Amino acid sequence: MDQTRELRFEGIPNCRDLGGIRTKDGRVVREGLLLRSAHLARATSADVVRLCRDYRLCRVIDLRNPRERTGREDVPVPQAERLEQEVFSDTKLGITHDIPIDDERAMELMPGMEQLYAMMTADEECQAALGRILRGILSHDPAQGAQLWHCSEGKDRCGVVSALVLGALGASWEDILQDYLLTNRVNGPKAQGFYDYMLNHGKSETFAAFVRDVFLAKASYLRAAFRAVDEAGGMRAYLTGPLGLQSALLDRFCAAYTRA
Repeated sequence: MDQTRELRFEGIPNCRDLGGIRTKDGRVVREGLLLRSAHLARATSADVVRLCRDYRLCRVIDLRNPRERTGREDVPVPQAERLEQEVFSDTKLGITHDIPIDDERAMELMPGMEQLYAMMTADEECQAALGRILRGILSHDPAQGAQLWHCSEGKDRCGVVSALVLGALGASWEDILQDYLLTNRVNGPKAQGFYDYMLNHGKSETFAAFVRDVFLAKASYLRAAFRAVDEAGGMRAYLTGPLGLQSALLDRFCAAYTRA
């Protein structure tokens, strides 16, 4: 993982700062303002202190649905506004981790990961949700402090939102993909552990590989999400078209969140 952007917390896995990524016009995303992670349910008191002290965290955006949050509620961060803005209005099997991980019915009930990613950016209901989420992130005044968004693993919904935020800032596809794939530095060992566990408990290699791939970030997943972007005519056209964002908002966001 890019050591300059990795944020190591005691109980917040897969956390990093989008700051430091260079945009296509040669500017750089400002550090310490746009954070992405897995859920905050296991955040320690030291983690909370650091978020407040080092990042002046003033907004947490939880992309999970209510069922996922039950029993895994985020640890509160003082002074931070909490927004619950699910990408899916209803539970979607698999991407929200609602099927027991050792249940082989998952291969039949759960859509493929590429299909789930494509749905996130092409489904009208998901587009409306993404529009609300992006509008909130882009309109935030950075002088107030940092924003952090997360889902369960900090990989799928968080990954797509992060990709769109970086796209709004003018990052290249290559840099967006590189940031997305950094998740495997955290989830790779976990994915392999699930693969080994399934094999050791009598599951088929096919199912073990299926479970492993649910926890990995793959380029093919993000490419599936970007099909809707390409079909719209590019990132800016997608943001101002299907997501309904104003061009002026995009311009203000770039000016506020990038530096020379």
